[in-house]
Amino acid sequence: KINLGTYDYTDLHECEYKYYLGRMLKINRIKVNLERNFSPKFLGILVHEFLEQIGRMKKDEIEKEQYFILNRKRVEKELGYLLRKYRYKIPVHLDNYFKEVLFELFIKNTEEFYKYLERTFKDVHVNKFSSEASKYSTVPFLHEKIEVYLRGRVDLAVETNMGKYIVDYKTGKKNEFQLDFYSILLYGNEEAAEKMIFNPMSGTKENATKIILTIEIIKEKLTNFINTTYYSKAEKKGYCKNCDYMGICRKELD
Repeated sequence: KINLGTYDYTDLHECEYKYYLGRMLKINRIKVNLERNFSPKFLGILVHEFLEQIGRMKKDEIEKEQYFILNRKRVEKELGYLLRKYRYKIPVHLDNYFKEVLFELFIKNTEEFYKYLERTFKDVHVNKFSSEASKYSTVPFLHEKIEVYLRGRVDLAVETNMGKYIVDYKTGKKNEFQLDFYSILLYGNEEAAEKMIFNPMSGTKENATKIILTIEIIKEKLTNFINTTYYSKAEKKGYCKNCDYMGICRKELD
């Protein structure tokens, strides 16, 4: 049995051997995280949690009243909660930077994002506004010696009487498969939803119109992986950077 998420598929696409070692054999590095300072990864976690809470906070107002405008005091209260929650991660000397620069940036860009959503959906009715929508399929996506089930957690899914929309929040590099994978997971088709990437740091919004991943591509990749007797290694050296399995793989000796 395989539970396949979007990052699992990315590993499988980039390096079958890495996927086999990590996802099939469950060989994982034991990591003791002593990092206390501000980092890009921590920023991503903070931003996702902030936007997740804002989405949950607005859910009823949007579904019942179609009201998208944010209450700044409630937003500031949520950011204050996150500051206290991650107190050990944020050095005291960065407090003013977070409060006066980063948090102001988050608030401004998030307010503009929700105004954009209001304009986008002004002529339609939002039936479902789901922040961090999770789904674990109960019916096998593929049954080829091994049963494969899809799973995932979508940053924002919006369903209206005129169509479906998926939004992914990104503070760093985008995953080219992610939005198509989510469309397949939630709605059974890579073309079932309109897709967009929102960067809360820059405030930019990017519509994803090109289909990269399809049901057929996933099934073909999985079928080949399940039936092969040799797991190929990554072709691009960039995929190997900081890989946990270099000591096992020894690709540099190939």
